[in-house]
Amino acid sequence: MRKFIFIILLTLLGLSATGCRKQGQAASSVTAKSTNGPTDAEIPVIPDDNVQVAQVTADDTMHFNGNRFTVHSGQPVRIELINKGNRPATEIAHDFVVLKAGTDAVIFNLACAQAKENAYLPANEMDKVVAYTPLAGPRQTVTTTFTAPAPGQYVFLCNFPGHYAAGMHGMLTVVP
Repeated sequence: MRKFIFIILLTLLGLSATGCRKQGQAASSVTAKSTNGPTDAEIPVIPDDNVQVAQVTADDTMHFNGNRFTVHSGQPVRIELINKGNRPATEIAHDFVVLKAGTDAVIFNLACAQAKENAYLPANEMDKVVAYTPLAGPRQTVTTTFTAPAPGQYVFLCNFPGHYAAGMHGMLTVVP
């Protein structure tokens, strides 16, 4: 029970840190720039046998190597997530989740905190997910492959508790 309360408190702390916005700004608006993560960094996308490979790294400081990347609609995309950290997976693990357009990332992330038994991916929220990797422990690489959706902007994030609030999110732009 104490662990659950701790997770809720971390999530609320994250919401208070990220929830401040200008009057009139939509609550579900998510910016590609994170004040806690890398500033305006592009995640490299390398073509490999007609697959667009996004090379994503994460570490013990709860940061991705970038906060944006671009792929082409209708083409295969492979996310290669490398956890460069050393801390045990019970303390800090990473995944990479791409949400469908229009999904409120904050609300989705709140639901994730309650789904430890399913690697922090709530079964009742999976209809909001385009693609996801498994959780990566220290020095592990995990991958997922999917077909890039329709042109638009899609939030990506790490849904391990506290990581979204720490800045582990960004924007996938899909172009024609």
